[in-house]
Amino acid sequence: MPEDQETWAQHMSEARHQLLITLVHGTWPRGFFPRLFRFKQRVRGLVGRRQRWEAPPFWFEEGSFFLDRLSTELHDIPHKITSRLWSGANSIRVRDETAHVLAEYLSAEHAEHPQATQLVIAHSHGGNIALRALHHLGQREVSQPCGAEGANPLVVTLATPFIEIHQADFGHKPILIRGALVLAVYYLLRLLVVWLFPSARSDLPGSTPIDLSWDAALIFHAVVALPIFIIGWYWIDKRATARQNQVEALRSATRLGEAVAPQRLLVIRAIDDEASLILAFGTIIN
Repeated sequence: MPEDQETWAQHMSEARHQLLITLVHGTWPRGFFPRLFRFKQRVRGLVGRRQRWEAPPFWFEEGSFFLDRLSTELHDIPHKITSRLWSGANSIRVRDETAHVLAEYLSAEHAEHPQATQLVIAHSHGGNIALRALHHLGQREVSQPCGAEGANPLVVTLATPFIEIHQADFGHKPILIRGALVLAVYYLLRLLVVWLFPSARSDLPGSTPIDLSWDAALIFHAVVALPIFIIGWYWIDKRATARQNQVEALRSATRLGEAVAPQRLLVIRAIDDEASLILAFGTIIN
């Protein structure tokens, strides 16, 4: 194909899709029982059509009221609407992994249609996925050759509960509590040994009910007490470090950086929407 015809064909392909819309659903998009929903879908496929008693399509599915109304309002603007499905798990790590996948998709879509406008419409935690994908796209753009323009889509979030991870500072209280629990386990096991083996109890004057004889105390500390204190040290020290690393990983998975420009972001919230109610409920529970 001559170069001018190839360029013309590329422009025609881009003209057909001036607006590329990507839909991202939120947590549990098909309810709390997705397996039951899949079963209903199989039944629907066997029957061949949707029954009257069945629920209408979800907002991100073909034939939904949202998609029909959106296409109608766009009028003559050439557009393409794509739904990006994910597991919907209520997990920061899963959302971050999904954001990586979404960033890859948006980057490939931009490379195929560089002149088209990209728009991401995301509901609930799907909004966090979309914003995190912008963060990944921003990092990718920094590593690209100078002059190369990466994907920079518009984003609309619907009832998104924006979440930031901060490590709680309880001072030395967790260490003191864990140390007290280790000592409690130590004394309980010592009392249990005295109760099970009365002959191991110390017969010296003034001894308490949990005092052991010299040889029994030596065996107890070598076999029982030493492993307890080693495990307790690991639980107090190493577990605290692992917890801090986990919090930092979660904080990194929710970091947005400076990739989100205000002029390219539209946040739509409603009074007492589900995001506000869930956050309020979580605050009460905590």
